[in-house]
Amino acid sequence: GIDFASFTGYMFLGICLVLLTSFPFLRMLYWNKKLYNKESIEIVELKHEILVWRQTAQRINPASREETAVKCLLMQKVLNLENLLRKMMKTFQREISQEDKNWEQNIQELQKKHRITDKVLLVKCASVLGVVIFMFFLNSFVPSIHLDLGKCCTVSSRLLLPILSNFPNTSLKV
Repeated sequence: GIDFASFTGYMFLGICLVLLTSFPFLRMLYWNKKLYNKESIEIVELKHEILVWRQTAQRINPASREETAVKCLLMQKVLNLENLLRKMMKTFQREISQEDKNWEQNIQELQKKHRITDKVLLVKCASVLGVVIFMFFLNSFVPSIHLDLGKCCTVSSRLLLPILSNFPNTSLKV
């Protein structure tokens, strides 16, 4: 039984509290992690293989000369795999550091690739959205209008349909 303005007012304080607590918490949680630099599948598989070979070698109790020889062979395999992993990690770190150096260039490329191509459509859609939000608040502050939220949405969609039907990039045709 509350209107849109009351709902917005009640939720505003809660949203501000969540933002003020979650941003520092997430920053603290991920302070030294680069979330976009995931290790390649080859590196992950190689780490797993090293772990398996090391655990196998540790389970062998050298009671005889043959068991000692097998354990030495397994440990040599682990060392070879660790050397390979170091080489792969150096290559991976070089690629990552190169990506980190080119972050401004990457952002510019993304801005060029995913730019807004139809600014007129953007302005029209944003203005219709602004009208809808204005009507929501108007309904809350001026109760004599008797315009419910469903009617606000219907009126705005009727405004937006002819606009969208004139643009060739949209799949919506009237």
